[in-house]
Amino acid sequence: MVYLEISFALPCDRAIGRQTPDLLTLDYLPIFLDETPQTDEVWRVNADATILRRGDEINVFYAQLIRPRHGPTDVALKIDHSGKRAFTIATAFIDETNAYTKLVAGFQGTIVPRFFGCFQTTLSNTTISCIITEYCGEPLHTILPESPPELKAQLIDVLEQIHRAGVAHGDLHEANILLKDGKMKLIDWEKASSHSCGRQLRLLQGAIVPTAEEFGCNELYETFREMGLWTASTTPFMGSLDITYRPTCTSIRHGRR
Repeated sequence: MVYLEISFALPCDRAIGRQTPDLLTLDYLPIFLDETPQTDEVWRVNADATILRRGDEINVFYAQLIRPRHGPTDVALKIDHSGKRAFTIATAFIDETNAYTKLVAGFQGTIVPRFFGCFQTTLSNTTISCIITEYCGEPLHTILPESPPELKAQLIDVLEQIHRAGVAHGDLHEANILLKDGKMKLIDWEKASSHSCGRQLRLLQGAIVPTAEEFGCNELYETFREMGLWTASTTPFMGSLDITYRPTCTSIRHGRR
């Protein structure tokens, strides 16, 4: 069994009615770990954690994880202390953990953060759950349409890899796209699902935008359209009449579908 000691107080929670203790111990959920230690060990999170994202139910922190036989590791802690009844874990955390350990397990450390585990404990009859992943930098500072071409190209490549592997992210937006040292990774996989990509058209930047039905894959279509890779499907004529053009998207970046 692995135990996680968090040595900083979480923000005041309405369900608990006060701040959590300065030292909180959570139990690892072994069903979500491929390399469960044969003996008990304690993982510790340092006290000088920094909050990355604050929400009504979930907070995300940057911290260093200390594990036996390993050096300090920069991690992100996603902590749910929203007042779920005791001995239950947030459904979204279960879904995200399953995604990391099954759907996108082969991408961990490359285009998906390395996953360290899901932990939980009960305090004042309330379950506190925590997912630990590799720290992968900050989210995009610009909206997708205004992102530099090299970032758009990286995102296209990442999405194509995931879709070829039969997975859809399900919640793709700027806050879930992280950059560190120029490398992109996607986070927040709780809405991920198995996916048989029905994409029918190759991508040619600047071509006339196809319809979603013509393109064949909704997630790729919506993301490519939001990035501004296509031109509008209509053009003004004499200030009042629009002439609609049909797309001829037959080429994709790198020559792949």
